[in-house]
Amino acid sequence: MSIAHVVPSINHDIGGPAESVPELLSALSDFEYRLQLFTLDYNMLGEMHLLANVKVSTFPAHFFSRLFRGFHLGLRHALMKAARKEISIVHSHGLWMYPNTIARVAAKKYGLPFIISPRGMLEPWSREKSKGKKRFAWHLYERKNIASADYFHVTSDMEKASLRELGITQPVAVIPNGVNLPDAAKIPERSFIERYSPKIGNKKWILFLSRIDPKKGADRLLEAWKQIAAEYPDHMLIIAGPDLVGMRSQLEKYVHDNRLSSSVLFAGSVRAELKACLLAHAEFLVLPSHSENFGNVVVEALSYRTPVIASSGTPWEILQKTESGWWIDNEVDSLVCTMREALQMPDVARWQRGENGRKLVEEKFTWTQIAASFDSFYNWILTGGEKPSFVDQGE
Repeated sequence: MSIAHVVPSINHDIGGPAESVPELLSALSDFEYRLQLFTLDYNMLGEMHLLANVKVSTFPAHFFSRLFRGFHLGLRHALMKAARKEISIVHSHGLWMYPNTIARVAAKKYGLPFIISPRGMLEPWSREKSKGKKRFAWHLYERKNIASADYFHVTSDMEKASLRELGITQPVAVIPNGVNLPDAAKIPERSFIERYSPKIGNKKWILFLSRIDPKKGADRLLEAWKQIAAEYPDHMLIIAGPDLVGMRSQLEKYVHDNRLSSSVLFAGSVRAELKACLLAHAEFLVLPSHSENFGNVVVEALSYRTPVIASSGTPWEILQKTESGWWIDNEVDSLVCTMREALQMPDVARWQRGENGRKLVEEKFTWTQIAASFDSFYNWILTGGEKPSFVDQGE
């Protein structure tokens, strides 16, 4: 079985599908698939994720690609050739970009099953962003892409509900993203971060780790921190993640104007040992997003036994149910109240929440488990048989 995965980019700084799709393919490589990935290289957005046992067809995102939503004739030619000769399923990740449209064209021309993973791009918040451009794209090509899909894949029940509200009736598979459990022996000591930034000293830290983007709510987090920072002089708020839209300068101005510079650190894009150190030794992680179809960083933090505060704009109600974190209204007052609760909690109680989170990940969110679900999904598509329990058949 040969499966073509199409995603506009797998450059590090983009996050989201650029991280989860390579991880999925790495996990699927343990199964008997011939895996192919078609993507563009936006080299100004960091290095591309490396993949083993996957045939990667990548093309530099030239001027016209950057100007016209990933337009690239080389990618089109390569995907069409592969679809004609050797592909069993075309699986497209994301929307609104030229590679995703070519995935539909290739699948339909050669009669191949066509799967779309919207990756949060049909959530209400995302639909409202650049609304005029998306309305134009919707009528030009995206409505046809969605109508042509034979199956959808989403990462949460919340995302599935958004699709059904839009009138999408095709079968939908609900399979979350996963994580590779960190090796405790390879987690850097806390002193690693102290060497990275002497400003931290011996302070404890609260972590925001995501793109610096209006959708992610870092501005609300700073508003909340402003109200309580003076109460916790031995703590620091670390804001880590790439700035792709120029928002960091606005946040830095807010920090300066409100005299928070001594208690806030902007760490930029972090990877490897630094990322592991930040996650493993944080008191807790905060993700105050307005909208998430999943939120990869949540499961990453839990895998390091770090509890999480996530907003109700994310599909993480299970944090509350399993006592591995907090799932709260996406308001500044709720952030203030919950952060106080977490900071005043005895260390042993906060540690227990972290342990509960690790147990949750081990039970539901390892890439081995996720890949097994995709294996069942793909085999059901090609060979029929009993429908997997995670598939909503639709109409």
